[in-house]
Amino acid sequence: MSQQVVEDLALFFDFENIAISLRKQNGQNPDFKKIIAWFSQYGRIAVARAYGDWAVHHKFMFPLRENKFEPVFVPTITNHYNGSTIIKNAVDMKIAVEATAVLYTRPHITTYGLLTGDKDYLPLIEHMRNLGKKVIAVAVEENTASSLREAVDLFVPYREVVAEFSEQPPAPVFKLLLQAIHQL
Repeated sequence: MSQQVVEDLALFFDFENIAISLRKQNGQNPDFKKIIAWFSQYGRIAVARAYGDWAVHHKFMFPLRENKFEPVFVPTITNHYNGSTIIKNAVDMKIAVEATAVLYTRPHITTYGLLTGDKDYLPLIEHMRNLGKKVIAVAVEENTASSLREAVDLFVPYREVVAEFSEQPPAPVFKLLLQAIHQL
């Protein structure tokens, strides 16, 4: 009797990149449960971290934890320069540093999931792939750099991830059967 080996997966979520893109597109928030369910197809999720300024997005902390994500706080910094306000955070850098640490401290992890459309992750993706890791990216398609899509082993638009795990309406035959039963 052969046993199927389940590979481990690490998931890194650039929360603000996805959340802001979704809100601009259709006013929705990320569906954490469907994200986890979708990535679970590719292995046992050994690491799931969501990066953002949780002082700003505090209402998402409990739903993230409830769905197996570890919220990692990265503060937003506001600078004023020549009359302009510049708002920045270091989520990209924090993800790159922590993902690299996972690469070397947990070499058994074979697949890396990135929830982002940001091309700043290209050096990280290249490094992961050079070490023989599979890299999957999920992002809002309209806000995804084409270079990121081309760099990963698999790119899937966020809408497809969510659609795949949406409840399907009952088949017409099933509906008719239910109606017949209710008329009895």
